[in-house]
Amino acid sequence: MKKGIRFLLLFVFAFCLVACQENEKDVDNTKSPVATHKVSDFKVGIVVGKEEAKKSGFVKSAVYGLDNFEKKTGCEVSIKEVESETGVVEAAKELVKEKCDLIWAVGVIYGEELLKVAKEYPDVNFAVVDGKYEDVPDNVTGVCFRSNEAAFLGGYIAASKSKTGKIAFIGGMTSDVIKGFEVGYKAGAMYYNENIIVETKYSESFTDAQLVKGIAKELYDGGCDVLFAASGAAGVGAIEEAVAQGKYIVGVDVDQSSLGEDVVITSVLKMVDSAVEYVCLRAKEGIDVGGQNMDYGLSDGAVGVSPYSVDFIPLSEQNKIDNLKEMIVSDRLVVPETQKELEEFKPVRE
Repeated sequence: MKKGIRFLLLFVFAFCLVACQENEKDVDNTKSPVATHKVSDFKVGIVVGKEEAKKSGFVKSAVYGLDNFEKKTGCEVSIKEVESETGVVEAAKELVKEKCDLIWAVGVIYGEELLKVAKEYPDVNFAVVDGKYEDVPDNVTGVCFRSNEAAFLGGYIAASKSKTGKIAFIGGMTSDVIKGFEVGYKAGAMYYNENIIVETKYSESFTDAQLVKGIAKELYDGGCDVLFAASGAAGVGAIEEAVAQGKYIVGVDVDQSSLGEDVVITSVLKMVDSAVEYVCLRAKEGIDVGGQNMDYGLSDGAVGVSPYSVDFIPLSEQNKIDNLKEMIVSDRLVVPETQKELEEFKPVRE
């Protein structure tokens, strides 16, 4: 299975990266491939937050993956927008009534609500982006990413640009997924500078951009000169503050450079669109995708960082980053994912 998604992800990487670079703009369906198969009665649904659908590159990427699937196969896709996670159950049940064969939710919080519906409808398949479960129900697919690996590269880059020796991480809702971002970012920063200081704050929100903007201001004013906000749609607030202060920031999920060309030094990427499309294609072909977690990282082409610019990162440093990628892919460098692993982390240097 890993070979299968690796092939697909690498095959569409260049195409999808263009889509990612559209980042916070509306999804442009005209860029999707034309249909190559006859219309099927296979139907896919997805539940997304209304605000996240407008502002979150993470959610937009998932929707873009479904757009690709729809255009390629002719299968119908139904999207339900909800005000918050409290609307997930009702929306998912509506998709069941519409006879969707596979129903998605994006994010841990929405996924928790979707699981309630999955228990009621064992004959319908459900999938959760960023879902990772110890006991996976037979009709549920958890699609997760080793974001800590990409965040490691982001942390290394952030530390290399810091002049104060003090950088920061802003998390959204506390979860294992966001903790993975935090730990990877800190490990990468430590790899570059063992004495680096990494301030950490959580907003406990993925939608409140003004709250995150205020946190970013506090951190910048406190001496941090590079930030990384893994805060979903709310992270836009941190980029706005970076632009206002003319200080550096690392984007998240998609290439966010267009939101601050002079301050976004790189972005930590998740190829959510490719993973969503892959699972849909397998399910359509009758391949059982339920009862498992699909876990993908750098070696699968599923995570990474946006293209380097010599305006921010000199060629000599770019070569070092490329070498770090190779070390991670070949398991010569194992990036920590938990706080305990971070405390025990002993960087391997080549």
